[in-house]
Amino acid sequence: MRNQFDFKLQTQTYYGFGYSRRLGQFLQERNFKNVVLLVHRGVSECSNYFPEANRNDDRQKQLEV
Repeated sequence: MRNQFDFKLQTQTYYGFGYSRRLGQFLQERNFKNVVLLVHRGVSECSNYFPEANRNDDRQKQLEV
């Protein structure tokens, strides 16, 4: 059994007012199927968008840490 692995992650950061509302379109354009979206609790609780997005995606699984 291997006890180590190599992993390369291409990271891009997108930001701007209202950018998160385009998330669905962004993912579809890139044909992303499995996505992890990490949102700070304060942002999630103070934003009207994230609860709306959570209700609209019945495939979503939430993980509290």
